[in-house]
Amino acid sequence: MKSSMEISYRLRKTACLVISVNNSAGLVYYLFWRIEENGIISYPLILHIMKQLWNRIVNELMEQNHNEKIVEFKNVSLEYDYQGDRIHALDGIDLTVRRGEFVAVAGPSGCGKTTLLKLIAGLILPTNGSVEILGEPVHGPTKLVGMAFQNPTLLPWRKTLDNVLLPLEIVQPIKSQYYKNRKPYVEKARRLLETVHLNGFDDKQPWQLSGGMQQRVSLCRALIHEPDILLLDEPFGALDAFTREELWLVLQDLWMQQECTVILVTHDLREAIFLANTVYIMSNRPGKLVSQSKVAIPRPRTLEDCFTQEFTDLFHEIRHQIGIVRGEIIEEN
Repeated sequence: MKSSMEISYRLRKTACLVISVNNSAGLVYYLFWRIEENGIISYPLILHIMKQLWNRIVNELMEQNHNEKIVEFKNVSLEYDYQGDRIHALDGIDLTVRRGEFVAVAGPSGCGKTTLLKLIAGLILPTNGSVEILGEPVHGPTKLVGMAFQNPTLLPWRKTLDNVLLPLEIVQPIKSQYYKNRKPYVEKARRLLETVHLNGFDDKQPWQLSGGMQQRVSLCRALIHEPDILLLDEPFGALDAFTREELWLVLQDLWMQQECTVILVTHDLREAIFLANTVYIMSNRPGKLVSQSKVAIPRPRTLEDCFTQEFTDLFHEIRHQIGIVRGEIIEEN
């Protein structure tokens, strides 16, 4: 076991580095005051305060980045014809997502959650209003996004590594660079696979991987070309509860490392709260955004956080909003 003096020295050294790049010195000083005041190292206290420090640093850096709007919906409505009927899918959507945010969208089936992702990706265009990425209107498919679906949709004839590399064979200008010098991209793909604990599986076929492992490959494939925005359409919906929770942690790690903007569509409120910084609720069709909830639970989050009072209260608050949307609960004036 390390001595009290050694731990204090290491923490002081870390604090000097932190203070040199960040404004969170007060929390560091508080930590050392408690150590020196008590004369005893309290490991739970140190872990708790260092986690607070880490989150304060992350939040300050994110606030700096969040000044930049990366996705913006301006009064977006969408209608389309289906089997002779006119479907009013979305109505008056106003939404701003800033760089580095993790946003989750939940709501009843058929309310237009997936349609939001298709609009961001440029796969469909709005009937009214506009969708902008980095201040530019979306007029068609964009290379600025990566996307993962409920089903991994891996190509069965390609090995794991080749499935991850697939976007690089399609997206310009990376495509031409990839064919000229493939080695650095292969190394990058292997590092991504290692991040999601799939090192050693790069030469396996999809049928040799479990459902959870296939979904990890799908996430790596969506991130290989370093998109500004990662779109996730219920990526864990088909998995068992244990695998799903394991992948929450994997996705959180990927987001914190890759520093991309994530927009997640899900039916699972626990998933939305665990992963996101902001949770939006949509109404029945035509879909509208009816509520917005900020999630202030510190990161990195653990599965134990799901049982805290803060998590539970937020879950019930959002569930109440969905009950109102579905007409299960009558909202009091």
